[in-house]
Amino acid sequence: MAGEARMIEKGKAKYVAGVNRIGVDKYFACGREGGMKTATCLKAAKAKAGSAEAWGESWAKAMA
Repeated sequence: MAGEARMIEKGKAKYVAGVNRIGVDKYFACGREGGMKTATCLKAAKAKAGSAEAWGESWAKAMA
């Protein structure tokens, strides 16, 4: 169970970092789109927030 709790905590940190990267207001605005529009809105917001490489670096740091 301790391993699962650690995984959940890391996943939560990654999730929060992603939301912070695009901004909470944008995150909720995308959420209001609904369905696939939410997904495409979030994808576009992530692209504007930085390159996939920068996103990957941020994720790797959070996982360490």
